[in-house]
Amino acid sequence: MDAALTPIIRRAAPGDVEQLALVHTRAWRETYAELVPPIMWGEEALGHRLSMWRALLEAPEHRETPTWVAEVVTADSPAGRIVGFARAGAPTAEPMPTDPLGADGRLAPPRALELQMLYLLAEFHGSGAGAALLQHAVGDAPAYLWVARDNPRARRFYEREGFLADGAEKIDPRFADLAEVRLVR
Repeated sequence: MDAALTPIIRRAAPGDVEQLALVHTRAWRETYAELVPPIMWGEEALGHRLSMWRALLEAPEHRETPTWVAEVVTADSPAGRIVGFARAGAPTAEPMPTDPLGADGRLAPPRALELQMLYLLAEFHGSGAGAALLQHAVGDAPAYLWVARDNPRARRFYEREGFLADGAEKIDPRFADLAEVRLVR
């Protein structure tokens, strides 16, 4: 990778909403086009993600739970172009009615920190930007995440970063019944 295209990592700001929504949608298309229907990564998804990012970045909690962006500066985009992002925060106990581990029908989080999102445009895979985003989002803290079961590239990346499958799996109805596995460090 050209050194000039090495992304810098910074905190996301409200002015990043449009770029984040575009990167989020494109990363889903590049990563999940074979796993989920186009409604998850097409024009409709872009509109949803614009609303989502606006709400996230304008929320007061954003100061405590920042989103980190990987940005490159080029002649075509001297103000910077976002090519990836990561966000981590307090875990969410998700409904898991078939899971025997939670008496209340929820799977208890295994760590106090959850990597909620880490997406990078395919052209920057292998650039070190994913590892840098992960470092900014969770550092060396014990954490966990959910990853698509059928995403071997991402699973290998997280394993190199010390995350291992703990046996928990789910079918996520929010993402067109995408099969996910939980990785824990």
